[in-house]
Amino acid sequence: MDIYIDETNLESFLSQKEHTLFPDVLKLLKQQLNINFNFSKNRLKENEKLSAIIPTLTSGVADTDTTFDNAFPNRPLKTNSAIHFNSEQLSSIYWIDDADGYKLVGAGSVLIALLGEEINETKKLFFNQDDYVFHKRWRIGEVGFQNWNDLRTFSLPLTDIIIGDPYILSKKNGDDTIHNLYESIDVLTNLSFNKVRIVLFANPDFISYDLDDVVKELKKVLNDSTGKSCSVTIIKTSKEHDRTIITNYKRLKAGDSFTFWNNQGILLSKGKELDYESLCHNENYKYLKLRINDFQKILDFTKGNNPDNIIGDKISGFLNF
Repeated sequence: MDIYIDETNLESFLSQKEHTLFPDVLKLLKQQLNINFNFSKNRLKENEKLSAIIPTLTSGVADTDTTFDNAFPNRPLKTNSAIHFNSEQLSSIYWIDDADGYKLVGAGSVLIALLGEEINETKKLFFNQDDYVFHKRWRIGEVGFQNWNDLRTFSLPLTDIIIGDPYILSKKNGDDTIHNLYESIDVLTNLSFNKVRIVLFANPDFISYDLDDVVKELKKVLNDSTGKSCSVTIIKTSKEHDRTIITNYKRLKAGDSFTFWNNQGILLSKGKELDYESLCHNENYKYLKLRINDFQKILDFTKGNNPDNIIGDKISGFLNF
């Protein structure tokens, strides 16, 4: 995963050495992220504060990159600036000092730390914990995760959601469970006020609901949550077997379908755990790209062999239609 850093934001971060998470965020920069400095190397000679920290960030790092002279994102920032971002940029972190930065922050599309907020915003990638952690797990139906709303505090900005679950559109033992899809989407988009794009992969042999109705209801959920007209695509396929939800900055995994509760709130799932992974960890991000490639192959196969099995808007920031 990439991070883009303005010069004044780096200075601001260095001024927060007394913060509990300063060593952990420094470690994140050094070991997990590709750092893109929005200033030139020549500034190191002119700015003593920076010249002292740059060697620490760039030495002894085996699997990440460091670049200078970037000018990204383009200024002035706008509410819809992220509409032009590619998939890597949509999953990047931004430490930005810009008078219009609040506009992009308010859109809830990408993770942005304005001046002075570098550590507190980055902390969200540690699931709001005061520790260097990239994973969180809940017991389904127990304290901490007794309904989807319990996870609202872990929402992050996003533009895209990819769902792979063969049974997510299937009733469980005859019980109505489609609300799990709608409620999870409402929670995931809690901080997003932009045009979100959803792509859902489901097995056609286990679809219990009218797909036109599902698309319509998902768009309503998204409109109510984001205030925007959003896009929804459903791909009918038997080639996806895992249960996973991917967003710009995290991945959710479950052993059973995400249809955990019926419409009366009664736990139906035989699965025990729901896992969250933060994609700012280098290994997690690498695996994410492999999973997106898996979904792209399924999409390409469906386009070539069963194009009628692709229903909806056919728009994604991470998949190519």
